[in-house]
Amino acid sequence: MRNREIKISQLANDTTIFLNNTESIQPVMDTLDTLYLFSGLKQNMDKTQDFIIGKHNQFKNTYNLTWREGPIKTLGASFCQTPEDN
Repeated sequence: MRNREIKISQLANDTTIFLNNTESIQPVMDTLDTLYLFSGLKQNMDKTQDFIIGKHNQFKNTYNLTWREGPIKTLGASFCQTPEDN
């Protein structure tokens, strides 16, 4: 946005993390585990929505995550995989 990279967006108890490569997934998961150890705050995996935009669909089975298809809405913004989904 406006030539700035945004990696995390938070509002109340909602967190959105933007990654530009699949190598970043494990470090983010490790960071969330560390946050839990120090604060007791834990990611609710039942509410977690994982979504890929672009050509990285081959990595969906690499991590133990629930991948969502179609558009998602987070913090008032919609994200789509294809222009047709918009």
